[in-house]
Amino acid sequence: MVSFHPPLILQKIKRIKSASDMKEKEQVEDRRSKQQMRNMQFSEDRFQLFDTIRTIVNDELDRRGVVKQEGNPHPENPPPEKTEHQPSEKTSPCRTLWKRIVSLFTFCLIE
Repeated sequence: MVSFHPPLILQKIKRIKSASDMKEKEQVEDRRSKQQMRNMQFSEDRFQLFDTIRTIVNDELDRRGVVKQEGNPHPENPPPEKTEHQPSEKTSPCRTLWKRIVSLFTFCLIE
């Protein structure tokens, strides 16, 4: 007679599944890492390209004698001066509405 041990069989099946799961996880991680490496290489290439373009543009601007302007680029039309302007109560519709509501309640309380 053959003895049947379900717990041992289940343990072996779990080991096989866990081993296959580990292999699949390693493959997925390997694929991810390859994709990440490609993405990193692409990003590094782009940054190097942008750096080269910036160097070329700066060299050309230096050759032409163009100086980076600081301050106001259009002195004939200066921006308005900053003033501490407080909105008047007449121009603020929320403020007048609030005042009306408060006066309505205070009027009702007084009478």
